Amino acid sequence: MTKFPFLWRHLKLFFKYGVIAVCFTLLIGLGQTYLTRQSALSTEPPLIISQTPIVDINGLVQQGQGYYQNGQFTEAVSLWEEAVSQLADEGNQLQQARVLGYLALAFQELGKWQEAKDAIALSFNQLQSLPDSPDKSLILAQVLNNQGHLQLSLGNAADALKTWEKVHRLYTRLGDETGSTGSLINQAQALQSLGQLREAFKTLTLATMRLQRQPDSLLKFTAWSRLGELVRVVGNSNPSDPNWLSLKESFQFNTLTNLEQSKYLLDKSLTLAQSLDNTDAMAEAYFQLGNWAKDTYHHQRSLYERTRPSLQKIQPVLDAVAQAGDYYQQAITLSNSPLIPLQSQLSHLSVLFNTQYWLLKQRHWSNAQTWWQEKLVPQLPNLTQIQAKISTLPTNHTAIDCQIQFAQLLVTLNQIQQTVSQNQVQVPTIYRHSIWTRLDGLLTTTFDKNQQIIQQSHDLEDRRSEAYATGISGKLYESNQNLENAQELTHQAIQISQSIQAWDIAYQWQWQLGRLRKAQGNIEGESGAIRSERTRSAIAAYQAAVNTLNTIRQDLATFNPDVRFSFRDEIEPIYRELIDLLLREETPSPQNLIQAREVLAQLQLAELENYLQEACASSTPALIDQIVDKHAPNTAVIYTILLDDRL
Repeated sequence: MTKFPFLWRHLKLFFKYGVIAVCFTLLIGLGQTYLTRQSALSTEPPLIISQTPIVDINGLVQQGQGYYQNGQFTEAVSLWEEAVSQLADEGNQLQQARVLGYLALAFQELGKWQEAKDAIALSFNQLQSLPDSPDKSLILAQVLNNQGHLQLSLGNAADALKTWEKVHRLYTRLGDETGSTGSLINQAQALQSLGQLREAFKTLTLATMRLQRQPDSLLKFTAWSRLGELVRVVGNSNPSDPNWLSLKESFQFNTLTNLEQSKYLLDKSLTLAQSLDNTDAMAEAYFQLGNWAKDTYHHQRSLYERTRPSLQKIQPVLDAVAQAGDYYQQAITLSNSPLIPLQSQLSHLSVLFNTQYWLLKQRHWSNAQTWWQEKLVPQLPNLTQIQAKISTLPTNHTAIDCQIQFAQLLVTLNQIQQTVSQNQVQVPTIYRHSIWTRLDGLLTTTFDKNQQIIQQSHDLEDRRSEAYATGISGKLYESNQNLENAQELTHQAIQISQSIQAWDIAYQWQWQLGRLRKAQGNIEGESGAIRSERTRSAIAAYQAAVNTLNTIRQDLATFNPDVRFSFRDEIEPIYRELIDLLLREETPSPQNLIQAREVLAQLQLAELENYLQEACASSTPALIDQIVDKHAPNTAVIYTILLDDRL
């Protein structure tokens, strides 16, 4: 065993979990856009189900547990190295196999992926030489469970799903209901990562029903928390599932919206964490509630924008942001790990920055200045601190996601600066703030860090994260008017997205490419021919984005109606900007007129499905004029198209 000193160092990290039986992982959302954009896994301890204690090697394991819980991984590793050496001296292959499985998870915490793979492989080798027995089957299930977490952390959600299906079968044969239920929760996580939301919902609801009448536990907390998060993100995407109907009846959900259902489940998970007196679980619950409040903010914002000006009330929008901030602060205060506070800070700053930019776009100058002074100015010094914290994270998907979120923060801050510069008379307090002199330095550092993130995503073979990191780098360049570099990176992001058929993110970069080409077509001093060619190129990119959206439209239609607030900001502009390009010439060509009508019809269909939250039956709608030509040939049809600057 001396050939694997790195294995011994980290073994102690995971003995902790064999003893405490159940811990949890947290799936956040890219929100974002990565589920739709995508979301990233935290480095919180994953679910490790064990009903039998690891062999007692005196106080070594317990001391290692204490160090691990305090984040003193190096000290814990030293103790567990000795523990593993004792197991080797005793010739206890069975327990060595178990420990090696935990060690693989420890290496994940440290970002040492090859060592993690080696530990798993060695663990399987130890088990292969042993005769079949219930104990061997139990430890095999545990090692496979850990392998699933490794695969998911490496972006191999499909492999993780297959592994956890094996784990479920093993635990079921062993009669271990806790283990089989935990594997269902893990399967739901993998399914959600794969975008199979209905199956994820079905699987997670089944696990939750199993735990309904069982005593309170961390496993039960995890089920409630993840179900509340899933309902928040995608709604009850399989409403006819018998298990969901049972839960719905039990909780009297019939009169609640999806956001209200999510809040109920998240509150329930918080109450459960409090009853367990587990501060880390409470911190996670508050973090999820903060994300819920952030979605409520977007929902209130959408209601405001759709209300008649005389009836608009902005306070509910601002109140939702304040509620999100309160929840995030609770998570920061309670958490014993560095990750939840960092994620909470990023999410809180995101909603603060977005609100600031929205107030400026709405021309609420007084509110914008007050918001800046009271909400943003106290938070701005944290930017450098957050950037430094992200740099200390081990190389894993959580670090990548945090870096992408930070880059998006700077994109929004840059947009705020540009808007303020154009309206400096209305918002002089914001215009004169010193942050603008430091923004270029922050952007430069973030450009460099993003290049590292792109390479790290590539090394991890996580193509989705690589696509996001590459695309957001292009977006950073776009916000800084570096159009050539922005276009090159955006091309790469599109190619990566298409290569893995990640259409839910491909359209974002296709839209970005269209914006870049349109901006290049507006450069003064260029010849008419060059500008026309760039306009045609921009139209092609926009049309590609629309085609991609049309392909995934039915999936988008199943999203939670209370959460799909981003339609007006993230979907509708793509159609309208394409129509604007097609009709830019004083006398548009007949071909452009026909194409503009088709795009308008597609937008109207997307708007209808967004409103109904259900995909329309026909995937090939007919234009109104075609129907009129057939049934009333002497009738004319007039299309009205409302653009930003003209009708």
